[in-house]
Amino acid sequence: MVECFEQHSAPLGTHSIANYTKLTPLLTVLQQPNIFGKQQFINKTRKVELAQCCWRLCNNTHIFKTAKRQYLVYSMNSPKIGAISGISAPIVAIICILWAITTYPAFSWTNNALSDLGVVPGVTQWLFNGGLCIAGGLVLIFTIFGLHHYVNKTLIGRAGSWIFGVASIMLVLIGIFNESFVSVHFIVAVAFFILVSTSLFILTSHFYQTRQYTITSFTATIAIIATLPWILQLILPYVSNVAIPETMSALAISTWTIGLSTKIHKPTQNPNNPVTKEPKC
Repeated sequence: MVECFEQHSAPLGTHSIANYTKLTPLLTVLQQPNIFGKQQFINKTRKVELAQCCWRLCNNTHIFKTAKRQYLVYSMNSPKIGAISGISAPIVAIICILWAITTYPAFSWTNNALSDLGVVPGVTQWLFNGGLCIAGGLVLIFTIFGLHHYVNKTLIGRAGSWIFGVASIMLVLIGIFNESFVSVHFIVAVAFFILVSTSLFILTSHFYQTRQYTITSFTATIAIIATLPWILQLILPYVSNVAIPETMSALAISTWTIGLSTKIHKPTQNPNNPVTKEPKC
């Protein structure tokens, strides 16, 4: 591959230098290991020469077509998709749950669980169960394309994102296996809240290790808020059912998801976003 570029290279000039500025995204792709096998292929002394070569070959070579195709796929898989999904998930869940509550006047915050809405015949169960399934799917997309990219520098960060991803699957299963499936519903519901709290505490450790102290404090606070209502309910029951603990915990988790998604969506504030990383020379 190196010899191919050497054969087509020409003397440097102002025109090639101008073209180089237009090829920054292409150079980013050319550095990916799955195209050339070596990230150090592009060095400081040959950037302009390579840009000029690519500019001439872009319309008639398989090399450029492959690079362009992989760049488009890479862009589509950017963390921005995950960030948008992370912002959308809580909004979808909250709207669907509140809408379901308005269709069931008998619902009581102290005497019911939110999951009771999932077995009310008619539009109520479809709003509640469907909202949870959609929100869970969006959270999974957020985890894969957003959270995992953001925390993948450390093993503990990756572990936290994996656990959060499993929790998102549990959220989908809560919508699929409603209270009619008594034992299964109980297992996936309990697993969801335990896994989310566990992942948040693990991610707190990751953020602390990577010296992101603001996010560390934010994540630790949310983890405590999401866990405390359940601890109090177990030790000193303050309501006859669990709608209030569920809501408090879910709102805390939603706040964290939206907050981190917003940070991921801003390239200038996201040092781990692979789309916004500067090419390594």
